[in-house]
Amino acid sequence: VVKRLWAEDSVDFAGQFFTMKDCQSKPKPLSKPRPEIICAGMSDRGFQFSVREADACFIGGRTPDERRDASLRAKRAAEEMGKTIKTYAMCTIVHGETDAKAQGLVNHYKDGADLGAILAMLASWGVPAEKLDSVAAQQGAFMTQTVVGTPASCAAQVEEFVTYCELDGLMLIFPDYVEGLTMFGADILPGLRSVYS
Repeated sequence: VVKRLWAEDSVDFAGQFFTMKDCQSKPKPLSKPRPEIICAGMSDRGFQFSVREADACFIGGRTPDERRDASLRAKRAAEEMGKTIKTYAMCTIVHGETDAKAQGLVNHYKDGADLGAILAMLASWGVPAEKLDSVAAQQGAFMTQTVVGTPASCAAQVEEFVTYCELDGLMLIFPDYVEGLTMFGADILPGLRSVYS
């Protein structure tokens, strides 16, 4: 329906959950033929929707191997539908002047992690009760792929992660977003641009 609203002057729709009569969306998007659609959904139903309807999807997994499998599965499913899809993942970057200082920050966050909240979040994602403790220990305080070290170490780890998982992009997370993003733009991004351009 949204794709039709972006392309058509007026849309009528009657479905199971809602009905629209002479629905209009203005102004129309400047992007042609429409804005890029990015979805996230790792349940079977959410995954199929993302691959079918989106231009890109966020993939997940508890390990790099699981993330790689999800990325390749999305690309294969899109190919079977006669299309292509980009895959993105989340990545936390913890940097420091030395690898040891960066690891010290990771340990600090790990020591202060709210284990109860982590267990509740994992349970809400459908992790079986008998696996909660082991999955929480594996995930750590960040719940995403995490790269740790000096900017140079982080750049190498980001490149390895993106290449291994056959990703098209990352959503970056930093413990201190402004400081981390500034460092990333100055010290990591230039090297990655030379690799991926």
